[in-house]
Amino acid sequence: MFLSVLFFSQGFATLRASETKSKKATVETETNNTTGNTGISFAERKKQAMQPNGFALFTYMDVPDEQEEEYLKIESEWKEIHERMTEQGKLAGWGVAKARDNQLGVRYITWKSFPSLEALDDPYDVEDLKKWLGTEEFESLVKRTKESRKIVGEELLRNEDYTIDNLTRDTEQESNRLSFFLAYMNPKPGKESQYVKMEKDFFQKGHQNQVDHNPNFLGWRFEKRIFSWGELPPADYRTVSIFTREKTALTSQQSTKLSESKPERPDDLADTKIGDLRTMRGLVFDVIMTTDKKRSAVVNAWKELSGTWTHMRENGSRRVKEISPFLETLKFYDSEGNLKSENTSPMRIYIKDGIKHFSTYHPKVTWNTIYEIHAGKWYEQMRGIYHRTDSDPNQFIIYERVDLSDELPENQGEIEIDIASEARGEGNRGKILDRARRIIRARRIGD
Repeated sequence: MFLSVLFFSQGFATLRASETKSKKATVETETNNTTGNTGISFAERKKQAMQPNGFALFTYMDVPDEQEEEYLKIESEWKEIHERMTEQGKLAGWGVAKARDNQLGVRYITWKSFPSLEALDDPYDVEDLKKWLGTEEFESLVKRTKESRKIVGEELLRNEDYTIDNLTRDTEQESNRLSFFLAYMNPKPGKESQYVKMEKDFFQKGHQNQVDHNPNFLGWRFEKRIFSWGELPPADYRTVSIFTREKTALTSQQSTKLSESKPERPDDLADTKIGDLRTMRGLVFDVIMTTDKKRSAVVNAWKELSGTWTHMRENGSRRVKEISPFLETLKFYDSEGNLKSENTSPMRIYIKDGIKHFSTYHPKVTWNTIYEIHAGKWYEQMRGIYHRTDSDPNQFIIYERVDLSDELPENQGEIEIDIASEARGEGNRGKILDRARRIIRARRIGD
């Protein structure tokens, strides 16, 4: 497991060294989420915010029949390690799948998902694992792992396109009931750009239609191979189609909607035959186990941040943020409590090097910053360190949570929440903050 990643990391060190990073500093100026000719559409920005993890490391295993039971037992022990790594934000996800009968000689694969290429540099802290498990137990696990299977190859894949779905977020999804079709795609000579366009401009829309209207189809990914070694099916691209093993019959309404929403080919690809653009081989895998998404650092970051937060200024004006998964609504109030502006934008949370980042996607700009929640307060940095602006790195916008639940009566039927206008005309910050903590009044309806 970790040995293979260390070996692989050496192999693409040259690739990493040659990369250049360009982080363009931007300033939020937009006050609406409609576009027309003003910038990127809300739907496109929502897709950006809901992007899956950027990189996946696939490891191909040869497991003798007599070792299969022992191999899966050992993988279940690694599952605990990888779940701990997802809690720490070092890993976005991990899983094991078994190939159905095929002519490619593939039996088992594991995959590890990473939010960035940098996250692959050193994902396993061996000394930390030894302290957590005990040195003897950890070394025994590594020894038994090497004896139970043979790694025949690995490949690093970069995500090129995807459907908007809940695959990485649905904490109730039972992974051992999922399967996926892994297709190995090779563009024909001189046809790569046309092939990529076909996947992004046509097939992505078709798979999104399936996600939206077919409960059996859960998601699709388009991946580019950027590095590999070993005995692997040769192909430059991969598509991954994820579906449920137990099929549910579609209702007539679902079938109709699926048919009516089927996308048409772009005009410049209307007469193109798919077989003229690429060759394809593929096989079906059944998922055996994955990390528990309830332990994901990003999933839990959304839980921690969701809700309503208020930042009070000295002059009595305030900023209010309402956060739910993948959406931020930002409101500005003057010192009289009058709403001056409101903007709802798609939002993404991600973790790099143990530091929480978030981005909000506006029509013309993207706001990127780091944040932390400490002692019940949300500290949002003014982007002075990680996003290359001239802001003072010591400047933070500090929000306090507006907690609705603490002041609601329990089990009392329908409740109406009345948000009172607070601190009108008061310049004293202490009074304003005190009033802000008590802006929620709950009252029974129909008493």
